[in-house]
Amino acid sequence: MKFIFVLLFNLIFLLPIFEVVITNGETAKAKKKVSSSHLKYDKYTLRSSCHTSRLQSGEKGLINNSNSSNNVFVLYFYAKWCHACKLQSAEIEKLERSMKARVRVIKIDIDENEKLGRKFDINVLPTIIIVKNKIIYEKKQRFIPYNILSTLVRKYL
Repeated sequence: MKFIFVLLFNLIFLLPIFEVVITNGETAKAKKKVSSSHLKYDKYTLRSSCHTSRLQSGEKGLINNSNSSNNVFVLYFYAKWCHACKLQSAEIEKLERSMKARVRVIKIDIDENEKLGRKFDINVLPTIIIVKNKIIYEKKQRFIPYNILSTLVRKYL
Protein backbone atom coordinates (compact mmCIF):
# COMPACT_ATOMS: atom_id res chain seq x y z
CA MET A 1 0.00 0.00 0.00
CA LYS A 2 2.83 2.37 0.85
CA PHE A 3 4.48 1.59 -2.49
CA ILE A 4 1.30 2.53 -4.40
CA PHE A 5 1.03 5.79 -2.46
CA VAL A 6 4.65 6.72 -3.25
CA LEU A 7 4.17 5.82 -6.91
CA LEU A 8 1.01 7.93 -7.20
CA PHE A 9 2.68 10.82 -5.39
CA ASN A 10 5.59 10.76 -7.83
CA LEU A 11 3.33 10.59 -10.86
CA ILE A 12 1.05 13.38 -9.70
CA PHE A 13 3.54 15.85 -8.26
CA LEU A 14 6.97 15.18 -9.73
CA LEU A 15 6.10 14.45 -13.35
CA PRO A 16 4.70 17.95 -14.08
CA ILE A 17 7.85 19.52 -12.56
CA PHE A 18 9.99 17.32 -14.79
CA GLU A 19 8.03 18.39 -17.87
CA VAL A 20 8.43 22.08 -16.99
CA VAL A 21 12.19 21.65 -16.67
CA ILE A 22 12.39 19.97 -20.09
CA THR A 23 10.25 22.51 -21.94
CA ASN A 24 11.29 25.59 -19.97
CA GLY A 25 13.18 27.16 -22.90
CA GLU A 26 10.30 26.70 -25.32
CA THR A 27 7.77 28.00 -22.80
CA ALA A 28 9.79 31.16 -22.21
CA LYS A 29 10.03 31.79 -25.97
CA ALA A 30 6.28 31.26 -26.44
CA LYS A 31 5.45 33.49 -23.48
CA LYS A 32 7.69 36.24 -24.86
CA LYS A 33 6.07 35.96 -28.30
CA VAL A 34 2.54 36.16 -26.86
CA SER A 35 3.34 39.17 -24.66
CA SER A 36 5.04 41.06 -27.49
CA SER A 37 2.10 40.52 -29.86
CA HIS A 38 -0.28 41.63 -27.09
CA LEU A 39 1.63 44.89 -26.68
CA LYS A 40 1.54 45.70 -30.40
CA TYR A 41 -2.25 45.45 -30.62
CA ASP A 42 -4.01 48.42 -29.10
CA LYS A 43 -7.44 48.65 -30.76
CA TYR A 44 -9.39 47.18 -27.86
CA THR A 45 -8.65 46.21 -24.29
CA LEU A 46 -10.97 44.15 -22.15
CA ARG A 47 -10.74 44.60 -18.43
CA SER A 48 -12.91 42.44 -16.25
CA SER A 49 -14.07 43.44 -12.82
CA CYS A 50 -16.55 41.29 -10.97
CA HIS A 51 -19.23 40.34 -13.49
CA THR A 52 -18.97 43.06 -16.12
CA SER A 53 -16.28 43.85 -18.65
CA ARG A 54 -15.49 47.37 -19.78
CA LEU A 55 -14.53 47.95 -23.36
CA GLN A 56 -11.98 50.65 -23.98
CA SER A 57 -11.16 51.67 -27.51
CA GLY A 58 -8.10 53.28 -28.97
CA GLU A 59 -7.95 55.90 -31.67
CA LYS A 60 -8.88 53.40 -34.40
CA GLY A 61 -11.71 51.79 -32.42
CA LEU A 62 -15.12 51.02 -33.83
CA ILE A 63 -16.75 52.13 -30.60
CA ASN A 64 -15.51 55.58 -29.61
CA ASN A 65 -16.73 58.33 -27.31
CA SER A 66 -18.73 60.14 -30.00
CA ASN A 67 -20.91 57.20 -31.00
CA SER A 68 -21.06 55.10 -27.84
CA SER A 69 -23.28 57.18 -25.57
CA ASN A 70 -26.45 55.18 -24.87
CA ASN A 71 -26.16 53.29 -28.15
CA VAL A 72 -26.48 49.53 -28.23
CA PHE A 73 -23.87 47.78 -30.34
CA VAL A 74 -24.17 44.22 -31.58
CA LEU A 75 -20.75 42.80 -32.39
CA TYR A 76 -21.22 39.88 -34.75
CA PHE A 77 -18.19 37.61 -35.17
CA TYR A 78 -18.40 35.31 -38.19
CA ALA A 79 -16.35 33.53 -40.84
CA LYS A 80 -17.08 33.16 -44.55
CA TRP A 81 -16.58 29.39 -44.43
CA CYS A 82 -18.91 28.84 -41.42
CA HIS A 83 -22.35 27.43 -42.36
CA ALA A 84 -24.00 28.51 -39.09
CA CYS A 85 -22.61 32.02 -39.68
CA LYS A 86 -24.35 32.16 -43.06
CA LEU A 87 -27.65 31.30 -41.38
CA GLN A 88 -26.98 33.81 -38.59
CA SER A 89 -26.20 36.57 -41.13
CA ALA A 90 -29.80 36.48 -42.35
CA GLU A 91 -31.04 36.88 -38.76
CA ILE A 92 -28.58 39.73 -38.14
CA GLU A 93 -29.80 41.52 -41.28
CA LYS A 94 -33.41 41.23 -40.04
CA LEU A 95 -32.30 42.74 -36.73
CA GLU A 96 -30.47 45.52 -38.54
CA ARG A 97 -33.54 46.41 -40.62
CA SER A 98 -35.98 46.33 -37.72
CA MET A 99 -33.86 48.27 -35.21
CA LYS A 100 -31.77 50.42 -37.53
CA ALA A 101 -32.21 53.68 -35.61
CA ARG A 102 -31.53 52.24 -32.15
CA VAL A 103 -28.95 49.50 -32.70
CA ARG A 104 -25.63 49.52 -34.52
CA VAL A 105 -24.48 46.15 -35.85
CA ILE A 106 -20.75 45.69 -36.39
CA LYS A 107 -19.83 42.62 -38.43
CA ILE A 108 -16.35 41.26 -37.77
CA ASP A 109 -14.80 38.58 -39.97
CA ILE A 110 -12.73 36.46 -37.59
CA ASP A 111 -10.30 35.40 -40.34
CA GLU A 112 -9.40 39.02 -41.09
CA ASN A 113 -9.39 40.12 -37.42
CA GLU A 114 -7.75 37.28 -35.49
CA LYS A 115 -6.31 39.55 -32.81
CA LEU A 116 -9.69 41.09 -32.14
CA GLY A 117 -11.15 37.60 -31.88
CA ARG A 118 -8.55 36.72 -29.26
CA LYS A 119 -9.29 39.90 -27.33
CA PHE A 120 -12.97 38.97 -27.10
CA ASP A 121 -12.14 35.30 -26.46
CA ILE A 122 -14.02 34.03 -29.52
CA ASN A 123 -13.85 30.24 -29.53
CA VAL A 124 -17.14 29.37 -31.24
CA LEU A 125 -18.71 30.81 -34.37
CA PRO A 126 -20.98 32.62 -34.75
CA THR A 127 -20.61 34.76 -31.62
CA ILE A 128 -22.74 37.79 -30.80
CA ILE A 129 -21.71 40.31 -28.15
CA ILE A 130 -24.07 43.05 -26.97
CA VAL A 131 -22.36 46.24 -25.78
CA LYS A 132 -23.86 49.39 -24.28
CA ASN A 133 -21.89 52.30 -22.80
CA LYS A 134 -18.70 50.29 -23.42
CA ILE A 135 -19.92 47.52 -21.11
CA ILE A 136 -20.37 43.99 -22.42
CA TYR A 137 -23.76 42.73 -21.28
CA GLU A 138 -24.28 39.56 -23.31
CA LYS A 139 -22.06 37.10 -25.13
CA LYS A 140 -23.94 34.42 -27.05
CA GLN A 141 -22.35 31.68 -29.09
CA ARG A 142 -23.78 29.59 -31.91
CA PHE A 143 -26.89 30.30 -33.97
CA ILE A 144 -29.58 32.50 -32.38
CA PRO A 145 -33.00 32.91 -34.07
CA TYR A 146 -34.25 36.44 -34.75
CA ASN A 147 -36.99 36.42 -32.08
CA ILE A 148 -34.53 35.51 -29.30
CA LEU A 149 -31.90 37.90 -30.64
CA SER A 150 -34.32 40.83 -30.80
CA THR A 151 -35.54 40.09 -27.26
CA LEU A 152 -31.94 40.11 -26.01
CA VAL A 153 -31.20 43.44 -27.68
CA ARG A 154 -34.46 45.07 -26.52
CA LYS A 155 -33.47 44.37 -22.91
CA TYR A 156 -30.72 46.99 -23.24
CA LEU A 157 -32.55 49.70 -25.21
